[in-house]
Amino acid sequence: MQGLIELYKNEEAQKIFSESNLLSLLVHELSISKEKKIYENNELVIQHTKSEETVCYIIDGAVSVEHEDAILYFMGKKRFLGLESLLFQAPSHLRIKARGTTEVWEFKKIEVMTLLMSLQEGWLYGYLITQNILNKILGNLQFMHVPPLERGQAMLRELVMELGQKQGDTYHLSKQFNYELLTNYLQV
Repeated sequence: MQGLIELYKNEEAQKIFSESNLLSLLVHELSISKEKKIYENNELVIQHTKSEETVCYIIDGAVSVEHEDAILYFMGKKRFLGLESLLFQAPSHLRIKARGTTEVWEFKKIEVMTLLMSLQEGWLYGYLITQNILNKILGNLQFMHVPPLERGQAMLRELVMELGQKQGDTYHLSKQFNYELLTNYLQV
């Protein structure tokens, strides 16, 4: 790992191996099959039975990543789904649901993996995506040790900054982020 530290600073690695650069690589690669799909609110984007087959890139909209009845985190546009387990073929028990109308590029995971593993440093895309998701989960876990009011404010602030639309001086979440959904996510 010391060699990588010498090659790339974290900011450089995040820029070079960004999700938008990966999308550009996948969209322009002729050997990769891709399909644009639109999902409606609460529709499953990736079912746990297909998690080892599919990789999606969110073009527009948002998804919730859930386990059983708990919402673990949300992801918005310009994010990949399905690469967090790039090197593992074990079926995932996560459900990924659209929150509002969500448009995605859908790719076959085996083709994406083949392309990334053919690149000298292709594995860094998956590594950085996994690292970003783990940081999100760990951040949410740390919030669970904070009193509910402070936790709710902090988690909502992060959620609004990532998924909110700016209207004038304020940010607004779409109507799909209702009271029931947010209380489940905030665990209050």
